[in-house]
Amino acid sequence: MNKWVFRLAARTVVRWLYTILLLLLVALMLLPNVIVILLSFSGEEFIQFPPRSWGLRQYETFFNSPKWLMPLQRSLVLGATVAVVAVIIGGLAVIALARSQLPGRNLLQVVALGPLLVPSIAYAIAVYALFSRLKLLSSFRGLVIAHT
Repeated sequence: MNKWVFRLAARTVVRWLYTILLLLLVALMLLPNVIVILLSFSGEEFIQFPPRSWGLRQYETFFNSPKWLMPLQRSLVLGATVAVVAVIIGGLAVIALARSQLPGRNLLQVVALGPLLVPSIAYAIAVYALFSRLKLLSSFRGLVIAHT
């Protein structure tokens, strides 16, 4: 009976340690974002932490400057375009892989997961080299393809 109680206690302790470690990891991952959001409400001219005053100065500057609104518009249009294209391609690929018995199906799944496995910098260098040859650098079409 003592062995059973010990195992139960050990499992409980391990579960609590796992939960605490997981919560700590999530907090550490979110902390930089929380700090950036807090700093965005600073009333100061230059970023400093903690801010001495609070306000909407950065947002006023952002929304009143054509220097920032044009890139924001481009980013939103690019993001929406990429989202639509990615959902269409990804949805069709998932349906095809799930409902068919294609030869090489497992290879296609691995290739589809490739962008998640390859380091971003390696992907960026490869895309840059390819797009340079295809004359797609600095084009909207090239950005859509690269992000999709």
